Amino acid sequence: MKNAALTLLFFGIMSGCSGSNKYSIVGKWEVIDADLLPFEHISFCEKLNKGAVFEFRGNGVLRVFESKDSPTNCNDKQSYKRSGKSLQFREWDMIWDYEVLEIGEDILRFRIDRVPEYIYSEDTLIIDEGRIDRISKNGNVIQLKRL
Repeated sequence: MKNAALTLLFFGIMSGCSGSNKYSIVGKWEVIDADLLPFEHISFCEKLNKGAVFEFRGNGVLRVFESKDSPTNCNDKQSYKRSGKSLQFREWDMIWDYEVLEIGEDILRFRIDRVPEYIYSEDTLIIDEGRIDRISKNGNVIQLKRL
């Protein structure tokens, strides 16, 4: 009796932990908003705006497009792995992750803890330092909708 209660408790806890994986990330997702636009996705997608598309394939391959109409992806050979609130990416010898804040049937929000390289160039002086500080401390939250 005691073992049965412990078993039920264990499975109850484990099913609660897997709730963040309830929805599949596989498919195409369009960027609809971000705290800072354009944003950067390592390593070749330097300035992504609203309308950019992330395609998470079922075989673990990620392709990123600057728009729905882009004929080719801007990223190199990248793979992804989702584990709970972590979305881990791999490209050649680099590994990095984004924090999944929300995922539902039609919505995906993740946080990128990286300030884009272009921020530090001369032609972006219109972005105030306070905003750069907020992004460097809190990350850049990207919101996407399923296509």
